[in-house]
Amino acid sequence: MALVNEGGFKPPEKTRMCPSCRMEISVLATKCRFCGENVGRPKDEARQMSIEDLGGETVSHYAPSHSVMEALEAYRTEEILGQTQVEAPKAKTTIFRRKSKTDSEGPETRTASSSGLPELDERSKALASLAVPVNPPAPVIRQPQPTLMKKVGLIGSFVAAVIILYFGAVHVTAMIRGNQPVDTGPKYQNLAPEMLVALNAGQKVDRIKMVQAAADAVNNDPSEENRKIAGQVRTQVLQTIDGYLNAEPWDNSKLADAAKLADKALLIDVNNVVRAKYAEVSSEQHDYHVVVNRVDVSSEPAIALFTVADGTVTSKKGDILNGRFKVLEISKNRVLLEDSRRKTSLGTNRVLELTPGDPKIREIKVAASSPN
Repeated sequence: MALVNEGGFKPPEKTRMCPSCRMEISVLATKCRFCGENVGRPKDEARQMSIEDLGGETVSHYAPSHSVMEALEAYRTEEILGQTQVEAPKAKTTIFRRKSKTDSEGPETRTASSSGLPELDERSKALASLAVPVNPPAPVIRQPQPTLMKKVGLIGSFVAAVIILYFGAVHVTAMIRGNQPVDTGPKYQNLAPEMLVALNAGQKVDRIKMVQAAADAVNNDPSEENRKIAGQVRTQVLQTIDGYLNAEPWDNSKLADAAKLADKALLIDVNNVVRAKYAEVSSEQHDYHVVVNRVDVSSEPAIALFTVADGTVTSKKGDILNGRFKVLEISKNRVLLEDSRRKTSLGTNRVLELTPGDPKIREIKVAASSPN
């Protein structure tokens, strides 16, 4: 008997394949209607039939899945929380920074019913009752954004911490290095001591090279020893200049040598003592710039025309020239001057001989100064 459903349609019959001819036959057939082969009974798993196979009707009830209910419940919770946060008024503070009485009630006193959402109908409540109860998601707490002053404060604190760490590391490194011997490498070789030894032994030594060697040693290694050697070299140079100024017999070429040495020494060794000696030599050059242009022995008394640093002057015997030279004698072939500032080794004043027209000045030995 064929079963027909309420709509008048016969449900399709379950079929299977014939193992011999591979034609489609009924699942309940024991013999193939095409090739006549016995196909046997179907296997046990194939014989399991549903109510539909037997011609019955299956009543289906709609039940929402678990994931759908979770989504609905999460959406409903988010809507309630969002509405509550929007409607929550900001707490007002008075001048003493205390909340007013009307604002003392926080959002925790408000219920979900006051959020403005409509109540669930009966069908929604039935759907919600079928869902597996789950814990509602934790409300999202929005942290307040930091203000500009807070950002500036954080940046300033970070910069200060970096600076403190840097200087602390430098200080610690300096302390560690201070406790350890520092390898300064090979020291600069000072050549001035060897020159001083040669000079004291009577050998000929270039004073300018000696001053330069001492100055280079101090510049490369300003140790106490090198400074002491530089002072010894300076003393030797000053003594050499004095030797030129007080030489016996003396002439103005010695003054030129003294001026040359003082000038170069001051360029290398800028020192107050060297500067004072240079000024002394310059003053000597100014005063000793004396040349006899001509003499007139026919006049009474005889006169001589001198060229000095400040111009030309005419003097006679007994006059003072340049504030220091006394005219002792005026003759046809020579003029004698007495220097009141420079003494000889005997303690007498230096006597100078000048020839008319000759710039050379020579010292001569006399028994005593001529009378006025």
